[in-house]
Amino acid sequence: MFCFSYTQKKQKTLVLGHRNPDTDSIVAAIAYAALRNACTAVNNAYDACDKAEDACETAREALAEAEQQEAEQYDLFKTRVRAMYENDSATVLELIFSASSFTEIFARLEYTQDITAYNKNVLANMAKTRAYIEELKTGLESDKAEQEALKAELIV
Repeated sequence: MFCFSYTQKKQKTLVLGHRNPDTDSIVAAIAYAALRNACTAVNNAYDACDKAEDACETAREALAEAEQQEAEQYDLFKTRVRAMYENDSATVLELIFSASSFTEIFARLEYTQDITAYNKNVLANMAKTRAYIEELKTGLESDKAEQEALKAELIV
C-alpha cells in the first residue's frame, strides 16, 4: 500500500493508493481533494446565505407586525385625543366643585387619575413600539449587508 503526504497552505492531504502509483493518479487524488474542499466551502457559504435570508425574512415579518401594531396604537391615541378635545367641558376644578359629596369628589378624582394613567400608558406603548421598529430596521439593514457580503464572497 502506498501513502503519500502532500502539504499546501498549512493543510495536509493524504493520498492513498497502490504500491507503485503513477504521477497522474497522485495529481488526480490531490485535485479531487481540493475540489471536495472547495465544494464544501461553497456549500457552507450557500448555507450561510440561506440562513441570512431566513433572518431577513423573519425580521421583515416582525417589522410588518410591529408597524401594524403601531398603526393600531396611533389610531387609539387619535381617538382618545379627539374624545378629550370634544368633551373638554369639565376641568378638574369643575369636577370637584360640582360634586355633591366628598365621596363623589374622590370618585371623580380617582376616575380622572385612571384616565390620565391610561393615556400615559398608551403614549409609553407607542414610544416602545417605535423604538422596537427602529431596532428591527437596524437589524434588517445589518442582515442585508451580511447577506450581500456573503453573495459577494460566493461570486469571487
